[in-house]
Amino acid sequence: MLDLTDKFRLISGHRLRGLRRRLAVNHCDRPGGDSRVQDYFVGNFSELSEDNRKLVTIAGEEIVVFRHRDTVYALENRCLHMGGPIAEGLLVDRVESVVDEEGNDLGDRFSDDVTHVVCPWHGWEYDIASGRCAALPRLRLRTYPTDVREGQVYVRR
Repeated sequence: MLDLTDKFRLISGHRLRGLRRRLAVNHCDRPGGDSRVQDYFVGNFSELSEDNRKLVTIAGEEIVVFRHRDTVYALENRCLHMGGPIAEGLLVDRVESVVDEEGNDLGDRFSDDVTHVVCPWHGWEYDIASGRCAALPRLRLRTYPTDVREGQVYVRR
C-alpha cells in the first residue's frame, strides 16, 4: 500500500509528464518540429479591401486578417466566450463616454483610434489591434504581427 508521500510523488510525476507532453505539442506545431517564427504570404494588399477580411489557416490555426484604415491586423478566429467565428463579426469603433471638467455626462461618441470586432454569436467585442476583450480586458485573442512588402501581405507566426 502506498503512503501519502508515495501518492504525492506518483500524482506529481503524472502531472509533470502531462505538462511536458502539452509543452511538446505546443512547441512542435510545424512539420518536422520546426518552431522558428516564419512569415506567411496571405494575399495582395490591393485584394484585401477596406473593412473586409480574409480567413487563412496557418500551421493548423484559423487566423482572420483585416484591413482597416489602411492597416492590416491578424487575430485568431475563435471567440473566447464560446468559440464563435470572429471572421464573421462586425467592425465597430469603440464607444466612449464624453464628460466635462466637472464630471457631467455629455453623451457618447465613437473612438477615432480604437476599433472592435464583435463576435456574431453573443456580442463579445475585441480590440482588433491588441486582441483585448472590451468587457474583460485581462482576456485577449491571440494577435499576429503583419507586414506589407511590395504590395504583398504577410502574417508572422
